[in-house]
Amino acid sequence: MQYPSVAILAMCLVGCSPSPLAVEFSPEGCEYAVSFPGVPTEYTQQKAMADGSLVPLYGAQLVVGGGAGQIRAECAESYGADLSQFNEENFVIIMTEIAKDLGLSRPGFQIEDTPLGTKGTVTGVKESERGRLTVRVINFAGESSIMTLYLMAFSTSFETPEMLPFVKSVRRRQ
Repeated sequence: MQYPSVAILAMCLVGCSPSPLAVEFSPEGCEYAVSFPGVPTEYTQQKAMADGSLVPLYGAQLVVGGGAGQIRAECAESYGADLSQFNEENFVIIMTEIAKDLGLSRPGFQIEDTPLGTKGTVTGVKESERGRLTVRVINFAGESSIMTLYLMAFSTSFETPEMLPFVKSVRRRQ
């Protein structure tokens, strides 16, 4: 799967300011919702399943931290896939593949059961043409869909003020 380029971080290195407007992202078929601290850019991609079929993956992203970072959310329905595979035993394997696909070095993992479902987190670093980036990927595996959050910023300013509220805003749709 292709991920939007980290180069988007370079688009707004100076002069960007976050909007006080919270915008909910919760595409049709996703059991989760998350709030962005401004209006994100939305996109749809086709995700290849193990059987070769393609399913829609809905995403939204926003540059934050005055241009030093980016937050992104993606959600995909399970389409009958067995989400019980997202248990502690298999989650590290899945998260290792995500880290490899993103080119992360020194990945660290955390898996926990939460009221929102199994939550798997991988954090690592990635070298870019503009400097070292810290990348954190958080997966929430529910009953019928998976919400994935991406937090990316230059390592010198990782965890911009927008990131923690963004992660804490994840909830099940009503």
